[in-house]
Amino acid sequence: MVVVAVLGQTGCVEDGPPTTVETETRDQRSLAAGSQLLFVVGSATLSAGDAAIQARLLAKQVTVIVRTATAAQTSDANGKAFVIISDSVNSADVNTKFRDVVVPVMCMENALFDDMRMTGTTSGTDFGTAANQTALSLPPAANTTVVTAPQSFAWGVPSSAAVKIATLSGDANRAAVFSYTSGATMVGGSAPGRRLGFFATGSTATTLTAAGWKLFDDAVQWLVPGCSSSAQCPVPTNGTATCVGSLCGVACNAGSRLCGGSCVPTNSVSSCGSACVACPATPNGTPTCNGSVCGFTCNAGAHLCGGFCASNSSVNSCGSSCAVCPTPPNGTATCNGSVCGVACNAGSHLCGGSCAPNTSVSACGPSCVACPAIPNGTPTCNGSACGFTCNAGSHLCGGSCVSNTSVSACGSSCVACPATANGTATCNGSACGFTCNAGFKVCGGLCVPSTNAC
Repeated sequence: MVVVAVLGQTGCVEDGPPTTVETETRDQRSLAAGSQLLFVVGSATLSAGDAAIQARLLAKQVTVIVRTATAAQTSDANGKAFVIISDSVNSADVNTKFRDVVVPVMCMENALFDDMRMTGTTSGTDFGTAANQTALSLPPAANTTVVTAPQSFAWGVPSSAAVKIATLSGDANRAAVFSYTSGATMVGGSAPGRRLGFFATGSTATTLTAAGWKLFDDAVQWLVPGCSSSAQCPVPTNGTATCVGSLCGVACNAGSRLCGGSCVPTNSVSSCGSACVACPATPNGTPTCNGSVCGFTCNAGAHLCGGFCASNSSVNSCGSSCAVCPTPPNGTATCNGSVCGVACNAGSHLCGGSCAPNTSVSACGPSCVACPAIPNGTPTCNGSACGFTCNAGSHLCGGSCVSNTSVSACGSSCVACPATANGTATCNGSACGFTCNAGFKVCGGLCVPSTNAC
């Protein structure tokens, strides 16, 4: 006998197939059990329709495990509350992987209805799609609009043991939503677990009306296994399983809260606060959660500066005052963790908190002495001690610079030029000489009166 669910009618249909009378509160409570759902899709990059379905499930605070059809294995169904197979899959990639699992399965790919033994094997006769659909026949209403724009609907012709929830408008033989209870006679075998065919193909889920989503929510509600005691419900980490009104739920332990169908510690930085946000990473710090909002603590070797963690050696945020260390000439700014300092560049040395060039005559050597001025010369510093060089027109004599014309220190031997009677001693830079005074002339190396004959 085929039993048809009635939209908006109070009560139950035979053996509990999905109806449209479950409340949203009950639907959400049953799916807040910390259970995991397996969602088999065509691509890891979800299509718009798959993304809409995933978002609807996540809104119920369940954990959705996504597997591509090629990667999915039969064992992926183990421990899951139920499996949803999207229309986006290539039917050959799924085939019979989930045909014999005892876990409930919702199938949206019409080409898998026969592989799942939910219909016969002839495409176009036992299963297929109908284009340009907007409404379904959902007794007692002949037509109920389920999408906001025309879409292609999947359909199947199930066995007489199936429950037809909704059919194509004007075709009561082609079911758009149909179900088999566990053990019911399908086509070619008994249902090893609850099975449900659903009409959403392509991007249909992006256009579902409230009535369309109600059909989906009720289908999901029906797939969730019931319970008679909490012992039949999955035990969540950091929580306790509950069974209320034959529906599994979860109560989080003290110090934990509900996030995405699971109980996480209240100080979890991956699911912080009522919004279950992931606390952002902090350079030089560690994220924290105080139970409601994210924060951070600075790591060893770092300190707090204006809402961030700065390295203790940072010259832009030095010490508790977070000072900016000035860059000195001929050096590099440093921070020892509390105060600014300076490191002198190669070729410079520290003098009174500044970096002086090693050749500086105003701060020469480690004692930073000022090299004295020297007549006819220029002071120098060789990096450790003062010295000098003689200016042009002067030469070194006994630690002093003397003029190259000096008659007291003439030439490289610094000789004193001898006095000459009636003349004046001279030095040409290398050797002594003389010039005769007025009224005298040179004669035989002497200055004689100009009237004398030589």
